[in-house]
Amino acid sequence: MSVQCTIMSDADDGHHDACTPDDTVDRASLLVISEECRESERRTIEHVESNQETNVSVLQSNDIFSRTGSKSVYMKIDKGKSFLIKLDNKCQIVHGPAVIKFTSTDGSVPNVLPKKRQSTETHVFHENDKFLKEQLRPDYLPLEYSGTRIELDECSSVQTESGPTSPCSSHDSDLPVVPQPNRRIRRAVKMVEMTEYDQRNKDKCFVQNIIKLLSTIKRPKVTNVDRTEAYVTWVGVEFKPGIIKSSKVTYLLKLYMEDELLEQISCGVKSNHHLKNLQSAQEYGVSVIARVDSHEGSATERVNFTTKFSSTAIPRLSHRTENSLHFDWSHLKPTGQYLLQYSLTRDSRLIDAYRGTQKSFIVKHLNPDCPYFVKLSHLESHECSESTPFTTLGLPPSTPGSVRLIKREQTSLTVGWDQLPQEEVSYYILRIADSSESDFNIIYEGTDSQFTSNGLRSGTSYSFIVSADNQHGSSETSKCSTFCTLPPLPNTPQELRDEHIGSNCCTLSWDKSTCEGGEDCELQYIVERNYQDSATPDFEEMFEGSECEATISGLFPGCEYTFRVIASNETGKSPPSKPLIIKTYPVAPSQCRPPQISNKPRPSFVHLVWDIPDYDGGSSILEYSVQMTTSENIVKEIYRGVKSECIVFGLTPGSYYWFRIQAHNIAGSGPLSNELQVRAALAPPAVPSPPKVIFKSPTIAHISWKPPHDNGSPITEYQLECLVNGTVYAPIYNGPKTYFEAKQLLPASFYHFRIKACNSMGWSHVSSAVCLSSPPSCPAAVQSVTASDITSTSFFLDWTRPDNCGAEISHYSIEIGDGNLSISYTTSYAALNLHPETTYKARVQAVNSYGAGVFSPWTKITTLCLAPDPPVIECVAVSSSSIKLKWTDTRAARHNLLLVDPNGRATSIYNGSHSSFKVIKLAEKTSYTFRVYSSNDAGDGDCSDDVTFTTTKALPALVKGLRLRSVTDTSVAISWQEHPPINGDRVTYYAQISDAFGGEFRRDCKCTDVKHEFSGLLPDTDYRLRVSAIRHCDDGAHLSGSFTSFLIFKTEPTHAEILDANMSLKQKQSLFSQIWSNIRISDKHIAIFILFIVCLMGFLFAYVVQTFYS
Repeated sequence: MSVQCTIMSDADDGHHDACTPDDTVDRASLLVISEECRESERRTIEHVESNQETNVSVLQSNDIFSRTGSKSVYMKIDKGKSFLIKLDNKCQIVHGPAVIKFTSTDGSVPNVLPKKRQSTETHVFHENDKFLKEQLRPDYLPLEYSGTRIELDECSSVQTESGPTSPCSSHDSDLPVVPQPNRRIRRAVKMVEMTEYDQRNKDKCFVQNIIKLLSTIKRPKVTNVDRTEAYVTWVGVEFKPGIIKSSKVTYLLKLYMEDELLEQISCGVKSNHHLKNLQSAQEYGVSVIARVDSHEGSATERVNFTTKFSSTAIPRLSHRTENSLHFDWSHLKPTGQYLLQYSLTRDSRLIDAYRGTQKSFIVKHLNPDCPYFVKLSHLESHECSESTPFTTLGLPPSTPGSVRLIKREQTSLTVGWDQLPQEEVSYYILRIADSSESDFNIIYEGTDSQFTSNGLRSGTSYSFIVSADNQHGSSETSKCSTFCTLPPLPNTPQELRDEHIGSNCCTLSWDKSTCEGGEDCELQYIVERNYQDSATPDFEEMFEGSECEATISGLFPGCEYTFRVIASNETGKSPPSKPLIIKTYPVAPSQCRPPQISNKPRPSFVHLVWDIPDYDGGSSILEYSVQMTTSENIVKEIYRGVKSECIVFGLTPGSYYWFRIQAHNIAGSGPLSNELQVRAALAPPAVPSPPKVIFKSPTIAHISWKPPHDNGSPITEYQLECLVNGTVYAPIYNGPKTYFEAKQLLPASFYHFRIKACNSMGWSHVSSAVCLSSPPSCPAAVQSVTASDITSTSFFLDWTRPDNCGAEISHYSIEIGDGNLSISYTTSYAALNLHPETTYKARVQAVNSYGAGVFSPWTKITTLCLAPDPPVIECVAVSSSSIKLKWTDTRAARHNLLLVDPNGRATSIYNGSHSSFKVIKLAEKTSYTFRVYSSNDAGDGDCSDDVTFTTTKALPALVKGLRLRSVTDTSVAISWQEHPPINGDRVTYYAQISDAFGGEFRRDCKCTDVKHEFSGLLPDTDYRLRVSAIRHCDDGAHLSGSFTSFLIFKTEPTHAEILDANMSLKQKQSLFSQIWSNIRISDKHIAIFILFIVCLMGFLFAYVVQTFYS
């Protein structure tokens, strides 16, 4: 909901300024009044007076007494002012003095906000047309708004119900004007102001009563005060029902330290607060303020409390010097005696410095610039602080050395000085003064020991002094040092030119140079050279002098050089001149190195290579020429070209040749190189003719061949190679002969033979191969005869089929033993009806149409023995959980022991070569059935008869936890851990006691409990005891377990013996004290004793000296 309005002055010449809190309106005011709909018709309106800069006043409703109801807005317009009201799209101007009242329908306060525009000032009052007019008395009704709506458009015309008006402008005469208010309106305005004043007085009294009630809160209580914590509680303020309904009472806790407000803590509606993070040994104060919304009562009386002393309560350092530290702990509130201690390190022994009730002390006689660890203790509370380091002041640094010159330039000087120890100096101060100044100015402060002063005048003297500073003071300044800057730089030389150029030298000249500013000065000229083909492109110095001409020698022919000239003086060098490029004249190339042979010389050619000459004469090589001299002294040129290699053909193997190289360039030909002597290589023999083969038998062949041409080197060796049935060639002969007899050939096989020859130059190529087939023969020997399925009376023989050598195998002959032959038409044979454990020899041969082949090697076969007989089982030892069995040894390889269950199923529990076995983990008093059988290579033997054995009952275990419960002079009480029942049988205990030194057990007892007491013992006597468990079986048997280890103890002595011993000791002490009291030692006795000691030492010293020198 909003309404727009504009406040305008009649005397503003038509200009409408914005009505904001920062603008000035002479006498206009705005009153906002909130009406309450309640029985008591009571309203509280707080009037906010306007400041001197604005005449706008606002009456706002108090939040404490706000109720849901209608809200009204009163508009009071002073005399001489105008008010523009805009409702929807229509507007109307009201001239003051006048009072306008608007009432809302939804219970909300109309929003009155200034809104700035370019030509007018508007206030928003109305939105969605929800304002209704409230009729006043006719006497006070200044205007009639019976639905009249005025539309104002700032950029168009003004519309009313009666029709359009003139356009919108900056003058009030252009807007529709309402008639001026009369006297009745002024009386109504005055009555409204008086009503507002009375209401403000009532509201002020009510607020004062609220504040007075909030100030009745009682002072808080502080409890549970610790080193860093405290608990504050207070009694809250309570209001009578009906006074305050919409707000609650909240509390503000103020925390003070040393009369200064430290913190304000909002506690909400709680009546307690836990203070944390306080400082130890400090006095604090707290007070509480009660608040309701924006109203608060006065603070309670401050309650002071002091936190306890802790390790964080450290003394303060109020002053320090090089040799003393002044500590103050007056900020610590606990009274009483304090102990101040210090040490050089944190872990070293503390030294007491002060003990007393004062709260300050000066520790003296300390070392300069040295840390000390200080600890403060409060003797009454036995609390102490942590060791805190404090450092004494140090000494100022010593005086630095004089300033020295490091580098000087035209506008800068770099100076340095000797650096003092780093731990002594914090920074240096360098001062400067020129020749025209008497005061030194600081130009540098820092830790470096050198500094460059820039921006100086050239050719001017400057003085320098330096001093050192640290945190303890400044040193004295050093002695004054004076240095001068360099003069101006020379100008660049001009007109560099060449006067003469040769192959190895040149002459250069240039114009004379001057210094900057055109002044003549004494200069030196430097000529620099840069060799274009050099690996380092930097210029190198070739000449230095005062003349303007220089002859440069040591140049290389045909090379380009770049020259430049530089002028220099004491200050430095000028920029280089414009470079001059010259090129020397070339010469003929130098002598080439002798050619080299690439790879090895061949019988008919040789490959020559050579390097370029070391120096090409300053011009590129155009071509090379090669000269060859034969053994008949014939010289001829065999090559001319640009390449540095050539191949010489047409050589005679084994002949000698000489070669030389010559290089040519544009300047001419260089000298011939030195000679290279080369001998043509010898060739291997020619390819031999195919060999001639003649078979003498199926396994022997005679092979011969003719010698080939040796190619200049005698043949030293032949190699005959053979290939059988399509495999690879393999050498079968190496030697100088021209024939060979090959043996051990395979019958009916295809053979390929070839030959090659060798001399000193290598092997020739192989000849053509000769392919022939060898004649058939009897079969080859049988291989791999093996025996299988060996029993005690038979075995089987198997072998592989041998080579038939060109004819099918008809049958095989088998020989077993001494000459017994058998025939088999397959590659296996069964030998039957043999003797057990007997060794036989067997061999096999193959037979075809050409005869019988060779027998195979003898094969030895041993028949197996018979299966073993069943063993006999017997029981060796039996216990409650194990049975040890033993059976007869039948010399079998292995024995298998079986356990038979009641259903007749047998389970193997042992398989090995031993003839005995111990079966463990058995149940007590249980029967077990066993059987055993033996096996060897012949197989498994028959099983033995079943035998049954029964385990015994188990003995009780060793008693554990035997210990002494109590020992007196005549009795001892012992206890042990309880033994659990064994399979339902109860367990009792048997205890024995005797003398500790091997006496007989004279006393024993049987008990069912786990404790027992022996009485009637002798006092002050050693005894030993032990305990065992006894199992009571159902059949009446008693099984005793093992005894525990001995428990040795000693009974206590009687009271009379202890009393006699004490009395005798007291008598001895009394006698000794009486004897010592009778001895009187006087000063005379002491003097005699000292004299005796001195004399004794003198005698000893004299004896040592005499012994040493003798």
